Amino acid sequence: MIHCPKKASYFLCDSIKLKNTQKLAAFYNQNLLKDAYSQDHFQKTLTEKLPDYQSSFEEQARNYNHDWELLVAMGYQESHLDANAVSPTGVRGLMMLTNNTAKAMGVSDRVDPYQSIGGGARYLEQMKAEFADVPKTDRVWFALAAYNMGPNAVKSIQRKLRAQGIDDKSWANVYAYLADNKASNSRYGQAMHYVSNIRSYLESIKTQTV
Repeated sequence: MIHCPKKASYFLCDSIKLKNTQKLAAFYNQNLLKDAYSQDHFQKTLTEKLPDYQSSFEEQARNYNHDWELLVAMGYQESHLDANAVSPTGVRGLMMLTNNTAKAMGVSDRVDPYQSIGGGARYLEQMKAEFADVPKTDRVWFALAAYNMGPNAVKSIQRKLRAQGIDDKSWANVYAYLADNKASNSRYGQAMHYVSNIRSYLESIKTQTV
């Protein structure tokens, strides 16, 4: 909820709310699997690869109190569930961990699927803890944004929102800030896509309407 100063006009306050609500609606209404190729690739990946890793996703989700299907959605976003994936920047494995993150999370072998999933799950747990004061309904989106661009970057946005008298614990407001400023900061656009993609994949996994 946005807290507008009493001196602000009701029109301005309602206008800000409406714009942010419209941006959040776009976040929830995205469908990344709308074309046949994307649908086929997603379903083929789940059918052919997920059975090999499902028990690892489920166990590591229990270890760190996550929805295991959320971890699957993250794995698809990161590597399309490819345990041997590697990027030009050196991130590796199913959850595409950096070397530093892997070490910090106790992962000795980034291409070991169980370790990789565990490292990602543990790091996501830490990001959730960073935003423990955010309502549970929004906390996972904050955590995912922090997973992508670091918790300090998200907290910096929160400080800017607070300075404007805007509720900094609402994902609608943070998402609107990312959308409004992505042209001047590529990390904001990347974080938007990261969280939006995972939300879309998770919805597809939950409904199996891909």
